[in-house]
Amino acid sequence: MSGWICLHRDIQNHWIWDFKHADKTMAWIDMLMLANHEKKKFLLNGVLVECDRGELAYSQLTLAERWHWSRNKVRGFMELLKSDGMIVQRSNTVTTVITICNYSQYQDLQTMQGTADGTTEGTTKVQPRYNARPAQGTQTTIKQLNNENNENKKEVITLVADAPPAPAGEKKPEPKKAKKNEYSEDFEKAFTAYPKRQGDNPKEKAFSAWKARLRDGFTVEEMTSGVERYLVFCQHEASIGTQYVKQAATFFGPDKAFLEIWAIKQKNLSTTGQVNNSGSFQQHGNFNPKTAKTIAAGLEWLNEG
Repeated sequence: MSGWICLHRDIQNHWIWDFKHADKTMAWIDMLMLANHEKKKFLLNGVLVECDRGELAYSQLTLAERWHWSRNKVRGFMELLKSDGMIVQRSNTVTTVITICNYSQYQDLQTMQGTADGTTEGTTKVQPRYNARPAQGTQTTIKQLNNENNENKKEVITLVADAPPAPAGEKKPEPKKAKKNEYSEDFEKAFTAYPKRQGDNPKEKAFSAWKARLRDGFTVEEMTSGVERYLVFCQHEASIGTQYVKQAATFFGPDKAFLEIWAIKQKNLSTTGQVNNSGSFQQHGNFNPKTAKTIAAGLEWLNEG
């Protein structure tokens, strides 16, 4: 594979540029290198695969072997990229096609022969995004930043004539306000299902912990199933709505409470019901039917595990 890709210095301000997780930085750049620069079709195990510009056809198994990662780590990395709107995936029977979002926006360069000043031929310039004719006279080079994407700004270089200063009293455009924290769909579902507690339960901190675990290689399924088990546990302990429920940020934190079994102790069931020989729960006494159903479901899950 020959050629080159554009890599703007602003990538250093992006979360993907992290020396603590340099393997993820290298994996992202590798994906940019692997993406097609033009539309292609090819046969893979007898199936015709079509890839547009900015797409690559690599399964998670192939990427795991290429990067020397586990399958879980690759899956977690892809979920993280999807949650941040960096990629889109579609699968078929033989592989997975990954689309790099905004690929053309940051990779389209047009080579121009020479400049108006007669500089060396073959100098690469970025095509202007607007129509402007330089007036006669001394020409200078200026740089303008395209702010369509806050995280990946593309530098636009063109030759323009010396311009007069802005008229007095003209107001400068106000800077765009930062967007509010946008939560991923998977996190929203997990946070909605999370048991309610008395006191604070900061959603933004919980989302930061959620994303940190995805970067560590844990999957959405691991964390959401942990929420389901914890909900059953809290319902049995009658702790929902109390301060004894963990904050979600702690649950998804470095201690990884979402990996715990959260088993319901059978001795606590003696006053309200019992587990028969087949492993199912039998109610007796004045026990809430809804709670009994919840506990029975939790025991069924434990027996299956």
